[in-house]
Amino acid sequence: MKTKFVLFIVIAIPLLVLGQKEDIKKIQKLIDAKQPDEALANIYTLLEQNPSSNNLYYLKASSEYDKNEFSKSIESINKGLMFTKANDTLMKEMLGLRALGFSKTNDWGLAIKDAILISELFPSDIDNLMNLSYFSGESKDYYLCIYTLQKALKLEATNIYVLNNLAYFNNQWGDYPSGIKYSKLGLEFVKDSLWRGCLMNNLGYGLFKSGEVKSGLKFINESLIFHPVNSYAYYNRALIYINDNNIPLACKDLQKCKNLGGINLTTELINKYCK
Repeated sequence: MKTKFVLFIVIAIPLLVLGQKEDIKKIQKLIDAKQPDEALANIYTLLEQNPSSNNLYYLKASSEYDKNEFSKSIESINKGLMFTKANDTLMKEMLGLRALGFSKTNDWGLAIKDAILISELFPSDIDNLMNLSYFSGESKDYYLCIYTLQKALKLEATNIYVLNNLAYFNNQWGDYPSGIKYSKLGLEFVKDSLWRGCLMNNLGYGLFKSGEVKSGLKFINESLIFHPVNSYAYYNRALIYINDNNIPLACKDLQKCKNLGGINLTTELINKYCK
């Protein structure tokens, strides 16, 4: 059913011309080394000397994001944007980081708004398009999600990540023929075993929901050969077993899914069938 999504959160920090250029480099190294507390200590000192530096506020937000302090990160970006012009090279990074912060606090509408702003400024930024599709998909705005993924596909017609997400979100939308189509298209280009497993799982789910239960089960079983720790494949197979009234096998797969991190995904079904 669902693929584990990997958001593009690699933080690129432009080094603006500041009096403390070497200090800025030091902060960047601390952030890269996942030492946010040390980075923040340096940032606070520099902000006292240069309180209108958007670059410093971005570094501060990045460090706070790394500490899972998402509300603080958003606040720092908001302050930095007060000193940022629309054509500033830092604008995309600041909006992108704020969008990720909003997604972490489940403010999907605000995350979508920022991602749309980035797409207007940088329409060929495929990483942002993927994030926008994820935000809109999670908020169940499947029209915007699919529309965004189709824009991404025009940029990179053989991008497996794009094709897999088109398969998954079309399935979520209930458009199983499209889900099947994009799964098969992705399988024509895929080389990585993990992505092959994801695509086969999406294909199997689409077939199952289209009434081809045996074919769906076959592809999901095969998907686990290529991606044996895909919690969503176990969940999808459990749905097929429930459909076939094979509750013992369904409960076994639901437990596997839960053990792999699918706690919220499986709670309702476990309580219903496995207690």
